[in-house]
Amino acid sequence: MVRALQEEEGSDDHPQRAAVELTSTDLAKKTVASFVTSVTPSFFEILGLDAGLLAVDPTACPDNSEYTAAAACVKELRTVNDFAERGVALMQVNLALTKNEEQMQFLLQVVEEYRRKFPDARKSTVTVN
Repeated sequence: MVRALQEEEGSDDHPQRAAVELTSTDLAKKTVASFVTSVTPSFFEILGLDAGLLAVDPTACPDNSEYTAAAACVKELRTVNDFAERGVALMQVNLALTKNEEQMQFLLQVVEEYRRKFPDARKSTVTVN
């Protein structure tokens, strides 16, 4: 990871999520370093962890109290799949509105079109102050 951070070239404008082609034959060959960018240290900052841990020799990490505390913090993080959770919530709303398959499909198409037209449709952007 440290080597990847030091070798990082180009823009600091990286997507929030890594774009991975799941059908790629190269996916199995990727390592953690493949997903490291120049904004990776912000992960440590957000969690209030010491980014200096990146410079610690990995063989010395198990004996390092800061590393142990940081590892415990990271293990407590929950992984969230927002896309899937939103899809499940949408289907629950659909089932509450209609049992008719045609109407359900139409409603899904309307939602998809709305999301395409208004990708930043947040409460803060649509409310008038």
